[in-house]
Amino acid sequence: MRVTPNGISTSSDKSYNSFQIGAGITMNLERRGDIVEATLSGSINSPLSSNTKFTVGTIPFGYRPNRTAYIMVHMTSSINSAHIDVEPNGICTWWGTSTHTGAPRGHQMWFTYDALQK
Repeated sequence: MRVTPNGISTSSDKSYNSFQIGAGITMNLERRGDIVEATLSGSINSPLSSNTKFTVGTIPFGYRPNRTAYIMVHMTSSINSAHIDVEPNGICTWWGTSTHTGAPRGHQMWFTYDALQK
């Protein structure tokens, strides 16, 4: 049993989802109850500039945040940083310096009201 923003829950459901959001970036999602943990990995393989919306993949229903979540991104072996907005509709947007290479890493957690798809 645990307390969530929606009340008391007795579910211990856990689920995973991993997909490409675009530009060579992979998002790994783990959901436990009403909390989603997102982890970024991959290597950028196409040009990105600030306010680029990723169109290859969106956050699937069941993992979408209640309100806009911000994933802080650092580039391995670099001083560059950025963030990715994750909207409640599942669309992700890159906010950072223009780049066409790099290995982004990031992590964030958020609450979801989405029903967990089985």
